[in-house]
Formats: sequence, structure tokens, C-alpha cells
Amino acid sequence: MSGLFISIYRYLNKRRVLLWGSLFLITTLLLFFAVRVRLVEDPTRFFPDSEEGGRVAALFSGISAKDRVVTLFELNGDAERVDTLSGDLLTGSGRLIEV
Repeated sequence: MSGLFISIYRYLNKRRVLLWGSLFLITTLLLFFAVRVRLVEDPTRFFPDSEEGGRVAALFSGISAKDRVVTLFELNGDAERVDTLSGDLLTGSGRLIEV
């Protein structure tokens, strides 16, 4: 792997114009794509688009959680098993990570 970088260095060391041109092109491309990044600070977009997700999003938007980390636990699997285990597991999980 180091041989590849050494050969690239030797190639570009002899061709300074190509070195600076490719550096300028790469930097320009990185800046172009970095400017296009849009950050959205709406954590309710992570909730599913269902009735339950809507209720969770409404509850979340009503609390003051600016300086807190909110973790959504969901148990996947058999529906009967989920009904019997979900309450105990989710409550226990919440107690484990509570600060």
C-alpha cells in the first residue's frame, strides 16, 4: 500500500502543475458538496408515520428535551411475545440508562 502512495508522490512531484490543478479541483468539489449539506434539527422526523408515531412525536414536541438524549426502544418479533415482554423490557431498559 505504501508503494502506491510513493509512486503517486513521485509522479506528482515531477508534474507540479498537475499536482496543484488536481488539489484545486478536489478542494472545489469538496467545498461544493459541503455547501449543499442541509442539517435539519427536527428529531420528530425519525418517528414512524403511523398513529403511534404521531402520538410519540406530539409527546416529544411537548417536552423540553433540548439538552437531553432521547432513546426510542422497540422490540421486534412475535406479536404475542412482544405484548407480554415489551412493558417489562422497555421499563427495565429505561431504568438502566437513566441518569
